[in-house]
Amino acid sequence: MKKLVLSLMLLCLGSMIDSNARIVEITSKNAFDQEIAQEQVTVVAFWADWCGPCKLMLHMLPELNDKFDYDAVCFAKCDVDASYGAELAQLYNVIDLPTFLFYKDGVLEKRVNGLIPQEELEEIIMSLL
Repeated sequence: MKKLVLSLMLLCLGSMIDSNARIVEITSKNAFDQEIAQEQVTVVAFWADWCGPCKLMLHMLPELNDKFDYDAVCFAKCDVDASYGAELAQLYNVIDLPTFLFYKDGVLEKRVNGLIPQEELEEIIMSLL
């Protein structure tokens, strides 16, 4: 009986984990470099609070995050209105929002400017795995 109760508690606790907690907030050039240097696929989303399509994208990230193994795919976001974000946006020639940069093992493999359907984002990620 104790094992059953413990199992149910763990199941409930697992469903309460916020998948946003695994989405990295880029706060500096150094943090950006560390994220993309990992031996995995890293998806960096550039966004702004005032951008309507960005808000839709921000809702997709947790769903995408839940679909992929964290050891294989890392999701990160960078606010272009923050000072570090503006610097990174300029450095990586981000003009349209949202912009997605897809890295594999530290190498930029693909860039998508603008909002695309979640299914297309999944396909891109799958092609890099």
